[in-house]
Amino acid sequence: MAFLKGCIKSEVMHMDTDLAIILPHDRIRKRPGKPIRVLYLLHGLSGNFLEWSRYTALERYTREYELCVVMPSVQRSFYTDMKYGLPYYTFISEELPRLMKAMFGISADPKDTFIAGCSMGGYGALKMLMRNPENYGGAAAFSSAVDLKHSMLNEESRKLFPYPDITGVFGEKVEVGPEDDLYAIAENYAKLPQAKEIPIYASCGTEDFLYPYNVEFRKKMEELGINYHYEEWPGVHGWDFWDQSIDKALKYLLPNG
Repeated sequence: MAFLKGCIKSEVMHMDTDLAIILPHDRIRKRPGKPIRVLYLLHGLSGNFLEWSRYTALERYTREYELCVVMPSVQRSFYTDMKYGLPYYTFISEELPRLMKAMFGISADPKDTFIAGCSMGGYGALKMLMRNPENYGGAAAFSSAVDLKHSMLNEESRKLFPYPDITGVFGEKVEVGPEDDLYAIAENYAKLPQAKEIPIYASCGTEDFLYPYNVEFRKKMEELGINYHYEEWPGVHGWDFWDQSIDKALKYLLPNG
């Protein structure tokens, strides 16, 4: 396995942006020419592109899957095309996959493409898949900010996301439109055949401050008939829980290694 860290030029954002990549280079040498499966792994609100590699055993977990893992950095954007800021949604959903396929021989088959994340990144992963189901074979979301209209503005979340930051993402009135509201996105996604086919793995710790919102969102996904596998166990909003979650998610989404 190779661990690469650097920056890449984004045309849609008109700047260089950071990313880290785990690449199964041994597999490439043994089986040249065969496309590689890829996982886009998204960071949380207070993190960056290095947090998954710093705080979990990610490289050890992914070794058996011969999986390329791409970890971009999106600041505190909530994976949106910001009201006053950068188009991070467009970068993650369109430009980054195109660049990675061109640079690293990543498979162009949606069935070989996965996306996951924790907290803000869990929200981003769910949004990316449900708005672009033709691009993914599965997703995973851990301790996700699934209800931005309520959980983002509660007292606990405001400690992490001060009001001036929120206006940069959603405008002065902090309006979460249907294109960024997971409940509205799920309603539209449920009408598509992919909603019953593409696997989504979700988890949340029972002591997490976002736990009540995740429980309610699970109920909504089940009500809509979406393929949504949810698990919970004791844990708070932190890396001990997410380390277990990424291991479980890989086993669920890629059961054949």
